[in-house]
Amino acid sequence: MKKIVYSIVIALTATMMSIALIACSSAAASLSDSEMLEYVESDVSRHYTNRTIENIEILERETPDTEPPEEIAWVQVISKDSLIMYTEYFHFTFVWHEDEERWASNWVFDGTRASSAIPLAGVSEEDALNSLSNLNIDIDGENWPAGQIARDISIIAQDTDLENGQDSITMSIELIDDVLAATGEVQLDFRFDGQRWGLYDTNITTPFVSSFRDGKELILTDEELISVLNGEVLEFGSSDVGNDQYITIFSPEVSEFNVSSISSSNRATIQTYNLTFLLDKNVADFSVDATIIYEYQSGGWMVQGMDLTSSLHSVNTTEISGRWSGTSTATTTRADTRVVHIDISDIADDGTFSAILDFPNYKSNAATGFFNVHTLQISINFTEWIGSPPLDATAASTAEERSRFYEPQFEGALFIEELAIRGRQHGGQSNGFDITRQ
Repeated sequence: MKKIVYSIVIALTATMMSIALIACSSAAASLSDSEMLEYVESDVSRHYTNRTIENIEILERETPDTEPPEEIAWVQVISKDSLIMYTEYFHFTFVWHEDEERWASNWVFDGTRASSAIPLAGVSEEDALNSLSNLNIDIDGENWPAGQIARDISIIAQDTDLENGQDSITMSIELIDDVLAATGEVQLDFRFDGQRWGLYDTNITTPFVSSFRDGKELILTDEELISVLNGEVLEFGSSDVGNDQYITIFSPEVSEFNVSSISSSNRATIQTYNLTFLLDKNVADFSVDATIIYEYQSGGWMVQGMDLTSSLHSVNTTEISGRWSGTSTATTTRADTRVVHIDISDIADDGTFSAILDFPNYKSNAATGFFNVHTLQISINFTEWIGSPPLDATAASTAEERSRFYEPQFEGALFIEELAIRGRQHGGQSNGFDITRQ
């Protein structure tokens, strides 16, 4: 009987030990939530060495019927660095290694859930100021580079929405350029892209109004502008008709001076003056349109360009009347240059006049004479002699030669500065004349 009892006890003991071993193996191959969270925190901390783990939450877990045992979990991890709070989702797989009696974990990002990154603070003052580096502000139709010329900047309002990643900053800005200054207010709208704040829109909330800085405005009197014109040269006429000439501007000869307009460009560092005036010469007056361009350089204003256009305004025909003396190369058998005098009188409104051609010892009436008051061209056609000159002993005396010798026709132009009439004999190749007012 005693033997049987021992047998029963031994059998019961063996059964109890078997049940205990089975229970122990089952316990080792399962993970509690707290143990799983420890694995997750360790893995994520190794991946994000520059972040602090704020919270870990197991959203879902499964225990598939596999060998070796596995655990699967979907986990939300909230972490942060110095600027951003991150909410991310992971898919963890845990596999039991029997020989090492431990769990091995592997993870990937869970692409089925949307991660998020929320900034911890709005745009800093430094970042707001740096955003001006590429900002151009339109003032009076011109771009002002705020990043280069902003001098006095203050933040007057900031509206930050961290949850939606938006921030608006209103700044008062003073722009100081070479000659102008402008003050206004601008709103800078930022968006957070998950990593940093970025400027995406700007709006002028208080328009920028420009004005000249003290001592920088170009202010010129009429006398100062006229002095700039002094010594400049007008071009008149055309070489095609032989009336091309240069007319010099002298200040005392300028009248009816008017500044018709002043315009500016390049943020007022270029000033363009458009002028009109009359240039009064003794014989003729010229209407002149002038453009003078000033540019601000190296702390001062300098003339950078000038354009002059002119037209003949009027001619004082009384200055044409009188004696003109000089030289003439007549078409003669001797083909020599002779001293010549021309007396012009009776100039009519239509430009016709009378004249007498006077070679030494020879005189002729002018049958026709015409002065063009628009182009300064002049023509004189002598056809009648008052006194017949004696023929040279060596010269031929046919009627044709006498006609060529005694009936010259002059074409030329009045030259204002020299008060001279210059031209060529009609039909001649090297024959001409150059006479000045006496």
